Amino acid sequence: MFQKSGLFKEAFFFLSLFCLHTTIFSQQKDSMLPGRVAPLTFYPSMTLENPLNSGRFGLIVLGATIENKTRIANEPDANAGIYVGLGAPERFVGAGATLNIYGLSNKVGEQQNLGQGSLSFHINRLFLQNKFLLDAGWENAIYWGGNNQSYISYQRSLYFSGNYLLYSKPENLQKPFGYLSITAGIGNGSFRRDENYTTVKSGSFDPFFSIATPVFKGTNILTEWNGYDITAGISSIPFQKIPFLFTVEITDLIFGNPRIAASVSLPFNLGKPKKDKNGLPVRPIGIKPVRPVRTI
Repeated sequence: MFQKSGLFKEAFFFLSLFCLHTTIFSQQKDSMLPGRVAPLTFYPSMTLENPLNSGRFGLIVLGATIENKTRIANEPDANAGIYVGLGAPERFVGAGATLNIYGLSNKVGEQQNLGQGSLSFHINRLFLQNKFLLDAGWENAIYWGGNNQSYISYQRSLYFSGNYLLYSKPENLQKPFGYLSITAGIGNGSFRRDENYTTVKSGSFDPFFSIATPVFKGTNILTEWNGYDITAGISSIPFQKIPFLFTVEITDLIFGNPRIAASVSLPFNLGKPKKDKNGLPVRPIGIKPVRPVRTI
């Protein structure tokens, strides 16, 4: 079934090595606070394909995703993107923009789409002592390189979502199961179920849902309903000094023809990391990987 997925077997192998390193590293405690796990500058993703971006000014994330095939084609495909945070969700309103390049080659994946891409935007705001994040966005708001209404991956997609972080103490966030991240929302366009797909408009809204928790420092396990199918995966930032985010997921579990997507992201924080009164980072949101291309 996955005869063409040698690249993904390698991705799983290297991710396993990184996770092994993270397990060993997570046993070391930070010396500034006895008995506490060292706080992270960057946190792994709390969703896979569903939207959940920081919105904090100064955050820049470069990323790329490759999948062994799309939903209906048996050829691999890839896309790349950059996210820029533009706001302050703790104090005013968070905001961000994503540049997504869907066409990385004219020969691999979708044919003759080199340079095809879009701009997406979102705003968000934290409530309830920063535990609840309200988010609204417009994906593929500006699109170039083709007719975005004829291909579901590129359709303009509105979404509204909320993320709630359940945790007892900020210093416990990186302990195994130290928090539970719950994301729920509705979206149209690429978030729709297969039976609700239309070729000429973004259509009605369908629900999506994600849940994530750390299994050790810098590594989350995740599962979600992405609007049209079930996805499960792991997201890890094994090294904070060189904070690459590695994410591997398997999706289309209901569709009956599962595909594997692997992504790597490199976050930069040009602003000063925000701390609470105890010197710990403010409520984490996580680094969002580039969403893989969907077809119908």
